[in-house]
Amino acid sequence: MEGRIVVIAASGTLDGEGGQLLQDAVRAAATSRRAEQVELDLRRLTRMTSGGLTALAECVRLGEEEATDVQFRFGADQEHSELPAG
Repeated sequence: MEGRIVVIAASGTLDGEGGQLLQDAVRAAATSRRAEQVELDLRRLTRMTSGGLTALAECVRLGEEEATDVQFRFGADQEHSELPAG
């Protein structure tokens, strides 16, 4: 399973409650050894609270504990953009 990447996408508001769900997903991927890397795709977030930010930091810590690389995707989501192309 070397090189496997698990992508977890979030949308809307990331608060403490949603952050806990992300932490649970990262923990599950890391402890099951299904992933060498976990990518948290945050491009569809519209808002983030301090609780959500704290949860992202905890996701990184969880990855470090399980020797799983945790990465983030930020920026415009070109695939789901509401703006017309061109």
